[in-house]
Amino acid sequence: MELLERRPRALVVDDDPKLLTLEARWLSRAGFEVVLAASGEEALRLLDAEPGGFDALVSDLYMTGMTGLQLLEKIRAARIDVPVVLVTGEGALESAVAAFEHGVNRYLLKPLDGIKLVQSVTDVVRLHGVARMRKLSEDNQALGTLVDELRAARDSAEEAGRAKTQLLAKMSHELRTPLTAIMGNADLLLSEKQSDEQRARVTTIARAASSLLRMVDQLLDLGDLARNNVHHAPNLLGLRIVMEEELTPFAARAKAKGLEWTLDVASDVPEIVIGNEKHLRALIGNLADNAVKFTSAGRIVVRVEVARPTAMTTKDVWIRCAISDTGIGIPEPALARIFEPFAQADEAMNRRYGGAGLGLGICAHLARLVGGSLEAMSAQGEGSTFSFTARLKRHEGASRRSIPADAA
Repeated sequence: MELLERRPRALVVDDDPKLLTLEARWLSRAGFEVVLAASGEEALRLLDAEPGGFDALVSDLYMTGMTGLQLLEKIRAARIDVPVVLVTGEGALESAVAAFEHGVNRYLLKPLDGIKLVQSVTDVVRLHGVARMRKLSEDNQALGTLVDELRAARDSAEEAGRAKTQLLAKMSHELRTPLTAIMGNADLLLSEKQSDEQRARVTTIARAASSLLRMVDQLLDLGDLARNNVHHAPNLLGLRIVMEEELTPFAARAKAKGLEWTLDVASDVPEIVIGNEKHLRALIGNLADNAVKFTSAGRIVVRVEVARPTAMTTKDVWIRCAISDTGIGIPEPALARIFEPFAQADEAMNRRYGGAGLGLGICAHLARLVGGSLEAMSAQGEGSTFSFTARLKRHEGASRRSIPADAA
């Protein structure tokens, strides 16, 4: 009699040793692997030890101790998935109804017939296998539907992201045009003779327009970084020259506020390196801008040094740039979220200093793009130090004079 491709296992439970041996012999001859249990308690231990390890359970209804129905109740409560053939000498209709209500798959009356027993156990094993396959198929279909829904949601989100990017790009262009006109005309007015009051007003207009233009640029940068849509190839650059050029405007602003400004580049920092100049300039500029903005007295110090010793055989060099100030500082609870987009230490800071809270979030992205990380140390009222590392490459054999004009 053909059963399954593999040899099925049957657990046979009966407190009558002779009947237990007889049932085992019949099922073994039919190709079953048979495991015997002399009580309901022993059967339950075997099932608990091997959940899913049996293809069928054959149990007597009335046994000393735990009855067949009690065993079945415990099996179902433990969510053990096994079809059950119940054997009994009780022919009352009530017993049969109770058995089927407890989830019995077949109900056989004594005296047992070996052919009927084997056929019943074979049938429940086959039907249970079919039910499992149908359940698996339904689960797979449900999973497939869920995957399709997730794909659709992802596509929708990507489309929404593209639409947002296009809107930002268009709005950026539309905003830049009038801002450029405002800034240009403000510069022209500042070059003309004016009263002190007029000059102060025009200066305010110029600074506000410049601040707004910077926020527009930051919004676009944040959108590009969020989509990893930033592709700038590394280029040859003079590191000291880039630092000096990028920091000169901020040094002038700091001195205008009466702040002490120091740029300290360690002697072992390579003159010429290969790296992403655009990202480095953006990092330095954003951090320097924050230092000047949030410092009203004291000093700002920019230090550049080799962050990690590099073996002579490698061209990689790690650079660390730290910008320290004696500004307002950041409360400790706010340090954990300052690198999140649109996050600022508190609303009072936003009202006093302006800005959208995008600069540090962009810097954190940029630091990762140059192979490093961004860190912050601060104490409220005592100042802050923001530092980033960058992984660059040495350019052996070049001098400062050999730097291409577009690389410095």
